[in-house]
Amino acid sequence: MATLLDDLAPKEDRLANVRTCYTIDIIATDIELAQGTTEEALSQLREARSAQISSIGNDSDFQMALENYEYVLTEEITLRSIAPGIPVPNAPNDPSIREGDVAAVKNFLNMEFSNDGHLQSIE
Repeated sequence: MATLLDDLAPKEDRLANVRTCYTIDIIATDIELAQGTTEEALSQLREARSAQISSIGNDSDFQMALENYEYVLTEEITLRSIAPGIPVPNAPNDPSIREGDVAAVKNFLNMEFSNDGHLQSIE
């Protein structure tokens, strides 16, 4: 004989699935926005470096752009994990495979991406 709880359980399970999907969609949107911010910060870093090399800019502008790029990249990487070691499923355009970010991390930050997609110092 079915009880009221038996009738409700499948609906609650469906609601939990909808909440999970909705949450993942929100996280994916946040990741896409963070990716745009990272790309903009990388562009500003390259401009600051070019200006520094050509003596138009100064070291403090470059240093500020460098710190900004490292910060926004780290924030994007953080958004890509639900918890340590648990990546967001289907997260778009991982920076550890974007050629521009891989090169910038190595050349500007003297770091590299670890196997789990986080930044680590080059030894």
